[in-house]
Amino acid sequence: MLQEDRKYQIIAVGELVWDMLPTGRMLGGFPVNLCYSLRCLGDQAEPVTAAGTDSLGERAITHLHSLGLSTLYVQTSDHTTGTVDVSLDVRGQPTFSIRENAAWDFLEWAPELQELAHSADAVCFGTLGQRSPQSRRTIGRLLETAPVRA
Repeated sequence: MLQEDRKYQIIAVGELVWDMLPTGRMLGGFPVNLCYSLRCLGDQAEPVTAAGTDSLGERAITHLHSLGLSTLYVQTSDHTTGTVDVSLDVRGQPTFSIRENAAWDFLEWAPELQELAHSADAVCFGTLGQRSPQSRRTIGRLLETAPVRA
């Protein structure tokens, strides 16, 4: 049963990407979008993802801060920050091309994730965040570590 006055601790794990739209770039990815929405509703939400040490990664960290989101669990990687090229056909229907081997494909288990998982009311993830074996293992370990609450 949900308690209206209780603040929930949500973990959102997976991809951090810059959507390269015809009109410019926009930071996105499931964890970022979910955490921003949950923060607007007043809940605690932590994105668990990775950005590169490249200029897009630096901009992503700055942008997350400007949105009021934590970067405590955003890992840095020698791999490039994720991007999604978005093109529109003549009817305005989008086509997405997601760069492979991006930083979030190499999400690593770290001791601080164990403490975070123990405090979680929910761990949220999508299919894209699991496309690489390493990130899939990290997501699985978060799920195994998080408590089961009735």
